[in-house]
Amino acid sequence: MKQILLLLVLLLFVAQPLFAGQYDLQTVTPEIQQALDGRRERFSVLEQLKDEGKIGEGRDGLAVNFAGAPEAEAAVRAENKDRNLIYQAVLTQNHLPETEIHTIRRVFAETQRSKAKAGQMIQTESGTWIKK
Repeated sequence: MKQILLLLVLLLFVAQPLFAGQYDLQTVTPEIQQALDGRRERFSVLEQLKDEGKIGEGRDGLAVNFAGAPEAEAAVRAENKDRNLIYQAVLTQNHLPETEIHTIRRVFAETQRSKAKAGQMIQTESGTWIKK
């Protein structure tokens, strides 16, 4: 039951194919839970900033305040801190070499691009910023 709950939490709040595929979080520590909760709590703020064109989804799996909007800085910094914690946990718990962090970020970025709404800014794998 605990494993099913863990999988549901990850799918609902992170929604990444990287957890359903070859990578998996073995344990949701209090720190990881806090990161997942933080992401869920700031979701609507980030979506509004994306809709306003102030932030976008970078090709490295991080949110980017490419417009330099001061009101977006704290939310982007907190989001990226939580994302990095989750990426590192996936890496560590799956005994992957540090070099695989790029693969984890790339998979996450692909998912974020596909989930972006029309009109939101996304960075392509080549580095170009486009409106979806």
